[in-house]
Amino acid sequence: MQNYRPIALICTFAKVLEKIMHSRVVNFLENGNYFDNLQFGFRKNRGVNDAFIYDLNMIAKAMDSEQICINLLLDIEKAFDTINRKSLLFKLENAGIRGILLNWFESYLSERKFKVEVGGELSEIEGLPTCGILQGSALSATLFAFFINDLLENLNSNDNRSVGIAYADDLNLIVKGENLNEVREVLESKINLLDNWYNANRISVNAKKTELKIFDRTPNKVPELEMIFGKSGERIRTNDSDARYLGFYLDKKFSFKTFEKTTALKMSRGIACINRVAAFAPKSPKVLLYNSFVHSHLEFSSLLYLSLPSKAQNYLFKLQKKAIRYAYGVKKNAHTANIFKYFRVLPAPVLARYNIFKYMHRLKENENLNILGHFWPRRVRTTERYQLRNKNELKQSMPSRVFYKKLPLYCTFSGVYNEIVTIFEKVDRNFRALQEYLMDEYVENNSCINKECFICSKVKKDVCGIELQRKARAERLKKSS
Repeated sequence: MQNYRPIALICTFAKVLEKIMHSRVVNFLENGNYFDNLQFGFRKNRGVNDAFIYDLNMIAKAMDSEQICINLLLDIEKAFDTINRKSLLFKLENAGIRGILLNWFESYLSERKFKVEVGGELSEIEGLPTCGILQGSALSATLFAFFINDLLENLNSNDNRSVGIAYADDLNLIVKGENLNEVREVLESKINLLDNWYNANRISVNAKKTELKIFDRTPNKVPELEMIFGKSGERIRTNDSDARYLGFYLDKKFSFKTFEKTTALKMSRGIACINRVAAFAPKSPKVLLYNSFVHSHLEFSSLLYLSLPSKAQNYLFKLQKKAIRYAYGVKKNAHTANIFKYFRVLPAPVLARYNIFKYMHRLKENENLNILGHFWPRRVRTTERYQLRNKNELKQSMPSRVFYKKLPLYCTFSGVYNEIVTIFEKVDRNFRALQEYLMDEYVENNSCINKECFICSKVKKDVCGIELQRKARAERLKKSS
């Protein structure tokens, strides 16, 4: 029962008021640069993929420099429920939130009451404790990210051998060094800093969920390490199991086997759901099931798809084709190229290339994400006098070891970007048009050779019918507008 915590179910008026205050506070804090650049949680134009790829790039750079790299993945125990409200108000005041607005936050956080409904019966009204913020509210994630911001600033100051990145309450401390003794020394100092901050802010670490992972150029001979976390005396040691971070799995050889297996398992469950209704349900609800239980997992894993071994890529692609066949209602051996076009669904290899390019384009267009963009510099520097034809391409670097050559830092991301950027310019920098171009290219290269194939001819007719309906709908919308 200790892992069950209440989710705030507040009235509609309070939700609207919270969203108004949230937009004002976020704009104030972002414009004032009060958030650390390496806080990726619940901020505009930042997300889970940014935090994980930054971690992978830091590991790759350390190993290319013949260094040892350590990930200390920290888990805060009951993060939102243990925040000291007085400390939070003090930090808000120091940031410049004063007067009426600070009084509003004090009133918002204090003297809250709740009741619990179990089996249709309500408990008596009880008062909330003097610590913690509401879970499920619009403001809670932003307030928590701001609360731990000074911890990130302390971790990332005056030491180029370590860096701390965070996604809300998921903190990752990256330490690198020439040898294990140097890494241990830096890690001990950072653990003491973390322990002092946690004690000062009355927050405790869940040692059972905290993981320690070592990455070395020789993955078969990775040394073991054991650390004692602060005054609590909790022991944290390395293990051979894969470390779970933000839904991804890190292994010492970067094969991502566990991540591939978990993704395949989730997709298989979705396929089973589609198969149960395949015999009697029309296409539209089956497509909804596909998007919800199959395609969503492919979208999440798409940035790492090309980093997987070719066997794992083929297996995930086979699962996607199996799901799309069930959704359309054809046999198990039917060709799928035109079915993908019919449903406007990108095949897994095309989806990976498209999402990687879209991700890299976002990094290059957004100056606030230079913390990630600097990993992939431009191939050439353009001037006003000379405009070279490869001015938009990125420099491709090669690793010194083969087993981590497919990591995002190397040719995987920059190579895909350089391949697609010219196509993107041809379609007038329109992402929808780019999707259609890549889809048509895939259909052309993978369409059925047999002209008398009954299934393919039937699907082509359906595709033509759907496209005509879409064009007619677009024309009606133009006339009505």
